[in-house]
Amino acid sequence: NFPKGKPPISIIEDGPIRIIVEAIFVHDASYIVQRYIVNKNRPIVHIEQVIFWTEHDKKLRLELIHAPKLSKIEVEKAYSIEDETKTPGAEAGVEKDMQHFLRLSGKGGAFAVISHGTHSYAHKGGQLQMGILRSPGYGTHETELPKDFDRYLNRYIIRQDQGLRNAKFTLLFGERAATRDAVARASYECNVPLEPFIYFPTLKTKKKAKSRSFASTDAKNVLVTAIKKAEEGDELVIRLWETAG
Repeated sequence: NFPKGKPPISIIEDGPIRIIVEAIFVHDASYIVQRYIVNKNRPIVHIEQVIFWTEHDKKLRLELIHAPKLSKIEVEKAYSIEDETKTPGAEAGVEKDMQHFLRLSGKGGAFAVISHGTHSYAHKGGQLQMGILRSPGYGTHETELPKDFDRYLNRYIIRQDQGLRNAKFTLLFGERAATRDAVARASYECNVPLEPFIYFPTLKTKKKAKSRSFASTDAKNVLVTAIKKAEEGDELVIRLWETAG
């Protein structure tokens, strides 16, 4: 309730390129400031979260409801994209690991979720849950509780993921999610963004500066993921990842 201050839901930006809607959620002493950044020119939605977390022994997930017919789940692993549709626990809501992205597809099309730093998900029916925070206590890892369990109740135990946290997700639709390689490329664009800098040259010249790429590929389904100098000799070692299978 914000009787004299900021409303819990408000539009904070609305221009020709994007609209930003901000929503505030409060639970006990915890809160989330969540921004929905909707691109007006491309089928992309960003969800940015500023989280103040004080919960103990709780999980925080972002739940996305989707059409059940989008049942095929493809998840990025280590230099691969795994089909986890029929893996054990896939439809039972069991938590699984992921890297940059996952893609759901079916007869009704496809959409993808790109994570900017969190790496777990759970899926059941038409519910996709992206893991964000968890707050168990350190050092309470027994699978069989000891008889003197009271020792955990008579001391202060530090909890994980407390205080101020940030999370971000990008949702892709249409052409951006139509193929695995399109999602893979978009995930790298999101997680390795351009770094702009201001440059004031002191040597004046009439020649225009030319830009060029240090390394690139012609195929959209091939990504340059790493380049290093060889340990012996002057050669370069280049790692390529083919993302379309």
